[in-house]
Amino acid sequence: MTGFKDELVWRIIKELRRQGHNNLIENPANDFSLFSHEAVHELFNFERPEYVFFVSSSCSDLKNSFFKSASDSKACEPGICEIRYKRSLCELNVIHAARENYCRKFLFIDSKKDSIGSRYCADLAREEGACFLSLQYPPLNSSVAMDNFAAHCVELMKKPFGK
Repeated sequence: MTGFKDELVWRIIKELRRQGHNNLIENPANDFSLFSHEAVHELFNFERPEYVFFVSSSCSDLKNSFFKSASDSKACEPGICEIRYKRSLCELNVIHAARENYCRKFLFIDSKKDSIGSRYCADLAREEGACFLSLQYPPLNSSVAMDNFAAHCVELMKKPFGK
């Protein structure tokens, strides 16, 4: 389970555990290692995950959680281009590591279908088979909606993707 820690991530983890999946590898909150190609590949080489859930984040969430200065209480103020670059870098590092380590299934969950990560997953699904799926999540404005969507994501991993 990796991506940006938000309510949906925690709901998916809760649903996985409810269904008896306890061998979970979670990326720690505010872990900058997703920005590093080497660190992500090292993690995948060591852990060898079979199933990967990646929950992407909005640019505003990324700005709020990843661009805080450790020595200053004020947030750094990166431009939107820097934020999009960091978001794309994290997405591509994780997707590439999953591909290189032959993960059985990779579910990319995003609020937008036009992100670099969702397009990359769609291309991989077309070119290399059915282990990659990109999923756009609907507005999740209640805890029931979040729980239902989390359960849907977990159920998707049990079924064959695509072809």
